[in-house]
Amino acid sequence: MSVQSGLSDFRDRTQAEEATSSSAVPTDAHVFLSYSHDDDNHLNGGIIRFMKDVVEEYTFQVGNTLQLFIDKESINWGDNWRTVLERSVGAANIIIPAITPRYMRSRACRKELLDFEDAAQGDESKQILPLMIQNIDEMSGIDRQDPVWIIAHDKQWHSLDNLRMLSEKERQEQILEVVRRLRVIIKKINQTDGTDSNAASLVGADSTVADETDQPDVLASWGELEQIAPRMKKSADNFTKSVNTVAELMSSNPAPVNGTATQYAGWASGLASQAQPVLDSLNKSTEELTSQWKQAYDGMANYVNLVEMMPQGDSRNQMMDSMGTTFDSLGTSLALPNEVMQLIPLMRVIGSFAKPLRPLANSLEKSIGLIESMHNMVELLQKRLDRIPR
Repeated sequence: MSVQSGLSDFRDRTQAEEATSSSAVPTDAHVFLSYSHDDDNHLNGGIIRFMKDVVEEYTFQVGNTLQLFIDKESINWGDNWRTVLERSVGAANIIIPAITPRYMRSRACRKELLDFEDAAQGDESKQILPLMIQNIDEMSGIDRQDPVWIIAHDKQWHSLDNLRMLSEKERQEQILEVVRRLRVIIKKINQTDGTDSNAASLVGADSTVADETDQPDVLASWGELEQIAPRMKKSADNFTKSVNTVAELMSSNPAPVNGTATQYAGWASGLASQAQPVLDSLNKSTEELTSQWKQAYDGMANYVNLVEMMPQGDSRNQMMDSMGTTFDSLGTSLALPNEVMQLIPLMRVIGSFAKPLRPLANSLEKSIGLIESMHNMVELLQKRLDRIPR
């Protein structure tokens, strides 16, 4: 054998061993990155690059790896992430939304985060770790009770503000901190899984009786929903009526064509005056919905959880049909037509140059974003209900 062929053979065997070794590295968690493409482009790929460096640092520290899912690089992202979540029962799954003002305004990003939250419902092995890439506290047009806002702030979020301005040392410190948090989350998930399984093996058969005794009352949950659902529907109908009135006002009072600054100011003041009663009604119905939503959503989610645990049969089917009717009714009330959704960019523009209309623009954007989130969450519960076998 020649020296050249010997070196070639050695190189081939080395590469094969490295490939085998790399593929054999255990995966500690699936990590799903949710982000705005425009944000990543604005930061010259900084969001994706940061997360890849986090994975590299994790592997350096632990020896195991993290499987990072990125929509640009993962095949069939829309279906793939949910398939992984459903199949990896008991495995650690961590969702990392890269929060920015643009993310909070993106309908696609908001829906994706709510979808992740729904998939993680009641499962300690699925956690959310928001990275606050850009502070959102000064944003206008976002209700502080918005479900997406709450997810961004309620979880173990980490501030990564001004990512592009970090020095190399500061960037490395941030990578180390995110890795530290991921290790804590993964350790907690593993301990929870271990504790649950050990407890089940120690208490034995008696635990079955205790668990059944401690189960929430299905009928009580059903009764609570029957009481609050009509109130939710009424508030949602009032909200929709107010939004439609705003749309009609905008349509019947168009801005002056090629008008002067004085004409625009007069138009804005007149429209703001006409819209004030509608604005008051809009704010009132939004406040009512917000106050009712958490109780209603928790009740609906618990109800679906309970139905999932029930044995198959007529009783479960009847409860599924009843809840399906409730979801359909509430979902219809919370659904906003496209022409209403198109008001948001228009009102942003108007509010930016016509100060009298700014309160209306901000309230409308906050309210529509809030209602759309509620509608998406009801749809997700309906999908969970539909997946239960009959």
